[in-house]
Amino acid sequence: ASETNPDNMVPVQLPSGALRTGLNLPENPDMYGKEILIYGSLEKYFGAAGIKTPSYAVVDGKEFGTKPIETTGEELLNETLGNQASFDKFKAVSISGEQVWTLDAQYSCVKMSGYNNDTKATDPNEDWLVSPAMDLTGKSAATLTFNHAFGPAYAMPDTDEKKAQYTIWVSNDFNGDVATATWTQLQGMVYGTEG
Repeated sequence: ASETNPDNMVPVQLPSGALRTGLNLPENPDMYGKEILIYGSLEKYFGAAGIKTPSYAVVDGKEFGTKPIETTGEELLNETLGNQASFDKFKAVSISGEQVWTLDAQYSCVKMSGYNNDTKATDPNEDWLVSPAMDLTGKSAATLTFNHAFGPAYAMPDTDEKKAQYTIWVSNDFNGDVATATWTQLQGMVYGTEG
């Protein structure tokens, strides 16, 4: 708690959301000097090994963010989508609209927004981000987990109509063309509650 040498510190990114709201020192001075358990990606940050894209933290038994699901067994795919090499493993497909999936260096994530800066309005878009193929041969069960965020706050998927805009699909015959593949929508997606 009394450390002042930056060489002995680990920088931690606090993107907008529950972690920043609960941990950011200017708004939460009582957090100063406390031990924090934080879940994120160990990456280069501010020129040093740091924690980026955190999604969950515990301080004095109080939890912030979304607790990661503990998995057992073999991981078939584990990507941060926080850098170009990770993003390049996925196929970004734009069906309609001018906006496309892009890598956002500021937040170390990929994003898709229908917001049009020229017109200051939201344009209709249909865009897919397709993962690499995964072989589930011999697997009796599989779990898909990922961190995601929505914004601005008024766009949060709190109605069936809004939830229909953010969906997950799986295909057994995708060959590079979204339009010709057979897709089945996966149910049970847990939506965030903060913009």
